[in-house]
Amino acid sequence: MQSGWYIQGDEASNQSRRSLVYFNILANVAANLIGGNFFTGLLIVLQADDAFVGLTTMLIFGGNLLQLLSPYLLERFNRRKPLLIALRVLLHLVNIIFIGLIPFMPADTQTRLMFLGFSVFLVNVIGAFLGPGMSVWHIAHIPSSVRVQYFSVISLLNGVFIAAFNLMGSSVVDLFRQRGSELMGLSALRILSLLLAVFEIIMMCRIKELPPKKQSQRISLKALFTQPWKHPIYLRSVLVVSLWSVVVNLPGSFYTVYMLRELQVSYSYIMLVSTMNVAVLLS
Repeated sequence: MQSGWYIQGDEASNQSRRSLVYFNILANVAANLIGGNFFTGLLIVLQADDAFVGLTTMLIFGGNLLQLLSPYLLERFNRRKPLLIALRVLLHLVNIIFIGLIPFMPADTQTRLMFLGFSVFLVNVIGAFLGPGMSVWHIAHIPSSVRVQYFSVISLLNGVFIAAFNLMGSSVVDLFRQRGSELMGLSALRILSLLLAVFEIIMMCRIKELPPKKQSQRISLKALFTQPWKHPIYLRSVLVVSLWSVVVNLPGSFYTVYMLRELQVSYSYIMLVSTMNVAVLLS
């Protein structure tokens, strides 16, 4: 596994890449313990109807559109690491803690759902500004000589750890669900996710920030909307990703809502089916 990121004689960069590997695993596992089927379960606990489930998908999409403005703002900072870490901490505070506390608020269903919708939008806005900066910061530590191996290792490790924790988490939630306290099971996963997020931030702090490349000219807001149209290959890549995203996200959470609420399928069964992807990945 180490051969996927280790470069002989480059110990400083190897340390950053090691922390980057840990960061990726922790971040993805933490996100899965509060997202996906478990987030859908939270929607059901909060008595969200199909219209709100659809609205949630739209809020996620709308928040991520602001990613277009991220380069315009981040390129004004010579040192981006402190800002990115602060945004990451804020994202976890909202996504893990605040959203986790919404079901316990002494308020009616509509008020809770209003807070949830606002929080989901805010999390994705923060993520939109955070994502490009994180990618540029981290990719600088992965030279082209190890890039293919590195991402192969990351994909494999993420698949294995996410599947293992999802199966464990689904068993926990199912156990609480059988006792009539599904919310407590989902909250237990949020506590675990918070612990993982703490270690994730520690790993993030250990990743060295390399000096950003000097831009010959500042990025203009107009260029963010006009320059992409001058690069056909980039546009084709975007089109492929967009079509893939539409197909993948079109069912949204409706499929999981149907499985959990209407068919009363267990979390463990849904997760077990999902882990088949890991078996394919390993093969």
